[in-house]
Amino acid sequence: MRMLRAFSSGLLLAAPLVLLAQSPSVRITGIREPPEFTGGAKQPERLSEPEELLATVRIGDPDYTAKRLSTIDEVIRRYPEYPDSYRMRVDLKYCDSGSDYSGLVDDLNNAIKYGSLAPNDTSFLPHLYAERAKLEFVRGDHQRAIEDLERAVKLDPGSAIFLFRISPNEPRSSTPRCEWNIVDFDELGKEHPTDYRISLLSKTASCTLKWGGVPSYN
Repeated sequence: MRMLRAFSSGLLLAAPLVLLAQSPSVRITGIREPPEFTGGAKQPERLSEPEELLATVRIGDPDYTAKRLSTIDEVIRRYPEYPDSYRMRVDLKYCDSGSDYSGLVDDLNNAIKYGSLAPNDTSFLPHLYAERAKLEFVRGDHQRAIEDLERAVKLDPGSAIFLFRISPNEPRSSTPRCEWNIVDFDELGKEHPTDYRISLLSKTASCTLKWGGVPSYN
């Protein structure tokens, strides 16, 4: 028994040494490595120049909102084709602060315009269309709002439920400026009772993950 304990202790002491001695290139037959583990060491992605400028302002800084807005304005001045800056200005000035400023529509249009040209990621475009649709709805241009919502859903039908931050069990009588609610679709449905898109949009807004999917927009 004493010899067995000594042997076991030796194995435990040797195990870390074996693990440390293993080469990072060791592969196990039949096991495929994830793509991110293949090849040489991965270098962290560098921030773009607009991102570096935006990163100079941090949450918790004194006068954060004013500094953030000033930095966003500077990014737009220097890099007018950087789409995120327009979206950030809309979120900060309109969605968060409630300022219906004169360049609001232009900012949303530019965010969509330059975001559509992004070579790597256009996943945020549906949210921009949904946000612009809500502004159009608030301003009374309901037909254009319906068209933008349809665009938003068709861009990524599988993620359509995430366009509407709504609890179907607790519908609110009103919503924040940049969010949709069931009552908004009720109003659209009364105005356009024969427009099938409104019914589909309302069902999408009411969906939960347990529901098993979203209505077909094909």
